[in-house]
Amino acid sequence: MESSVQSKVQQMKEKLNLNKDQVTKITNIYNQAEEKIANLKQRGVDPQQLLSQSKFINKSSDSKVNALLTPEQQTKFNALKAKL
Repeated sequence: MESSVQSKVQQMKEKLNLNKDQVTKITNIYNQAEEKIANLKQRGVDPQQLLSQSKFINKSSDSKVNALLTPEQQTKFNALKAKL
């Protein structure tokens, strides 16, 4: 779980030229999102609800990340998300 977050943040760090503070805060945001999704899975939430909740959690996380970025980084972040 944590390695996928670190991999994602590392990729963002390289593509968006993130500073150390941004890396730390973004890592925390994505770790919290992963924990929330893992908790839903552990509770046995039905697959449709899991998908819906996961999308909401991910969208919320992306919004929080976007708020930490400079305008130039936001443009690159949106382009990066569009590729995924």
